[in-house]
Amino acid sequence: MAAGATLVRYDTRRDRHGWTVYDLRSGQTAILDDVLQVGLDRAAADRLADALSASGAGDDRPKASAPRDA
Repeated sequence: MAAGATLVRYDTRRDRHGWTVYDLRSGQTAILDDVLQVGLDRAAADRLADALSASGAGDDRPKASAPRDA
């Protein structure tokens, strides 16, 4: 993978009242500040999905840690 490339973790799909942001791995609706991200206008949903993917939100991969002194 190229340096600086971002894996897409969140995407959008149409719902009955607009657009939903969801996690591609689990299929679950994204929750931000305890609010389900549903019924959004398309532009807002796209921006949120991009921002969540870029931030690594929901990323459960282990993070690198600084080496410890012996």
